[in-house]
Amino acid sequence: MSTCSGSGYDTKISVFSGSCSALVCVAGNDDGPNCPANTSSSTFQTVPGTEYLVLVHGYDQDQGAFTLSLTCAPACSTVENDDCSSATLLTVQPTGGCESSTGSNMCAFAPPVPNPPCDPYANIVDTWYSFNSGGGTDHVLILEAGSAQLINAAVYTACANPVYVTCVTEVADEVQLPGLAPNTDYLVRVWNGGGAEAGTFNICVEANMNLGVAEAAQTSMLIHPNPASSSFSIRINEAFSLLRVIDASGRCVWQSRPTGAATIVVDAERMPPGLYMVMADERAVGRVVIARQFVAP
Repeated sequence: MSTCSGSGYDTKISVFSGSCSALVCVAGNDDGPNCPANTSSSTFQTVPGTEYLVLVHGYDQDQGAFTLSLTCAPACSTVENDDCSSATLLTVQPTGGCESSTGSNMCAFAPPVPNPPCDPYANIVDTWYSFNSGGGTDHVLILEAGSAQLINAAVYTACANPVYVTCVTEVADEVQLPGLAPNTDYLVRVWNGGGAEAGTFNICVEANMNLGVAEAAQTSMLIHPNPASSSFSIRINEAFSLLRVIDASGRCVWQSRPTGAATIVVDAERMPPGLYMVMADERAVGRVVIARQFVAP
């Protein structure tokens, strides 16, 4: 739906399904990409046989004559992480070890979600990612445009009633994320205006995995061997109510409830290679690297 041609004021478009007495917001736009004079354009995925209601209104009560046009195109296969609720999980990488995931908003659509604060009026065609801060510190979001003309990003804490951590338009450098709460889930919204701006990009999150350990607690625990292959032991010299091993995404992969000083053997056969954090109660008290040895045939 577009008012880009032949409209004489700052238009807005809102698209609904349902009835006039029970509207369900489907899509909307204030300023469409490449639309002159702040006119509007909204692209959305339709359901065959569904009736839609289109409201043409104005920014800040602006009003005037408009021309509304409708164009249709064959449906594309929507991206899985088009909605916040289906965000793609990212594994936090050690600093300097970024292994990027490739994303795309080529078949994403502008959702009925409020614009982020750094881009309050633009068309938003977004995809969503999530990560857990784990035991690392000094997190960095790394975004690099591929075929996308430009990329914007916002980080916040929840799909409903979001609390924004940071919001950056036209990302061209690393986005620093200092002070994230440990072992906490965060969301990354990546967007541009869609249309000619849409395309592929690379995304990853890094963190300093060496600073998240309480140094005072290290003397009360010994992890051996480290790096480990199929198993490792944790020797503890003080009482903890809960002992956990978590991966770089903050997921618990092993836990035990020790009754006192003991040596506990951890089966690591099903743990993928990588860096893991050992948590005693809610403290990060050690790190262990799982590394598989190559055996020649």
